[in-house]
Amino acid sequence: MAARAARAARASGTARLATAGVPAAQRDAGSHAPRNPQLVPPSTPPVVSPPVSPAFPLSDDGARQTLWSRVHDVLRREIEAKCWAPGCRLPTEKDLCVRFAVNRHTVRRALRGLEEAGLIRRRQGLGTFVRERVLEYQVARRTRFSANMDLNLARSRSHYLYGDELPAGELVALRLGVPAGSRVVYLETWGEAEGKPLYISSQYLPYPRFEGVARVFERTGSLTASYRTFGVNDFFRRESRITTRLPEPEEARVLGLEDRHPLLVVEYVNVDADGRAIEYGITRFCGDRLQLLVPGA
Repeated sequence: MAARAARAARASGTARLATAGVPAAQRDAGSHAPRNPQLVPPSTPPVVSPPVSPAFPLSDDGARQTLWSRVHDVLRREIEAKCWAPGCRLPTEKDLCVRFAVNRHTVRRALRGLEEAGLIRRRQGLGTFVRERVLEYQVARRTRFSANMDLNLARSRSHYLYGDELPAGELVALRLGVPAGSRVVYLETWGEAEGKPLYISSQYLPYPRFEGVARVFERTGSLTASYRTFGVNDFFRRESRITTRLPEPEEARVLGLEDRHPLLVVEYVNVDADGRAIEYGITRFCGDRLQLLVPGA
């Protein structure tokens, strides 16, 4: 009895990662979604340190180059040599002025050239950062996280966060084609690529068809592999809705984001070979680490 009461209390909590910040219509999807108080990835993004000293000196070839272009070339060479790793914050304009013994106008012109070349991005109030590699993610008839990362030659891994069996909210019931209030399986997962968190996903599956899928996913780290355990050898994307928004604090914490970084939100339904809905999900991708590709018909 006490365990049932505890589950009900979790299921009715208002601070929910699964639906934080989504539109009111989507919020129904997670009206019973619990919040996991231990929602912390098994690993955290690596802390990148700047080079201890300049790797490349300022060229003396002043007769052929303007001063700003010489500063630009030094920073470009350091970025390309990975002295400044992707995602690393560059020194302030003031520090660069001191380093190169130039005025701020010269530094700003050099930084503008690096930004135009796609090597850095400047974020108001936060600083200048070396641009990270942007992965391409195809939202197609067969959409698989691992397959998409393989196309990018990126090391990837998915992780289990939380699982439960819950009554379906109105939107979940509509997407899965089940009666409102009927039991569904609920999963929270997150995925990483190249050692950095890339997405958080909230998934709803029909019960009892997928009863116990959380334990299988926890073991395999793959929903595709988990489906095979339940006799679903192939599945297809029926629909995808793509929106963007800023992350909620909990999402930003799990994904290692600043709260001003946008999320790409994909709300989707997957079906089996017979066209029956097997999964309704809401996935939140890091918008500055990934771009979505929707192939033509």
